[in-house]
Amino acid sequence: MFENLDHLYRFPTRAAIDALAIRFNLPNTKNMQDWEYEVADANRIDEFLVAYDSGELREDEKFTLMAMLV
Repeated sequence: MFENLDHLYRFPTRAAIDALAIRFNLPNTKNMQDWEYEVADANRIDEFLVAYDSGELREDEKFTLMAMLV
């Protein structure tokens, strides 16, 4: 019944985290867990939404950025 559900799981990639950290000047250290939640900042929602809609982000970056937004 539940043979292979791996296709249902998705997580932020290291490449996306690195790219977003550089783009938004966010902390990114090896000891951070759940990076997308640690760096989420309600004061920067407009900036993040503009980047999301810009068409400049790769799919994995958009996925990670959306995790920061919700």
